[in-house]
Amino acid sequence: MVLLDITEQMHNLMMSGAKSNSTVNINAGGTKPIFTPKENKVLYWVSQEKTYAEVALMLGISVRTVKFHMSNVTKKMGVKNARSAIKIGMDLNLIINDAY
Repeated sequence: MVLLDITEQMHNLMMSGAKSNSTVNINAGGTKPIFTPKENKVLYWVSQEKTYAEVALMLGISVRTVKFHMSNVTKKMGVKNARSAIKIGMDLNLIINDAY
């Protein structure tokens, strides 16, 4: 059941990217990334097991802003929480490692 749910979420993510005229940057083929640079930075650091407070301090923003960006990421990916966003983001290579 979990695999079916993840597959459906990945499909929805791909379709939402196609509908909004922005494609998912799975390959380094010059397509428009699905996340803003700030969303990617926040997602990257959260995926590195940093707390929201630590991410806020590193990026010079408030914890509320970190939560706002993570909320945008989860909405764009069609998932319910940050953990799911991180898992799918890593599986689809959506998290850019040089986001710092």
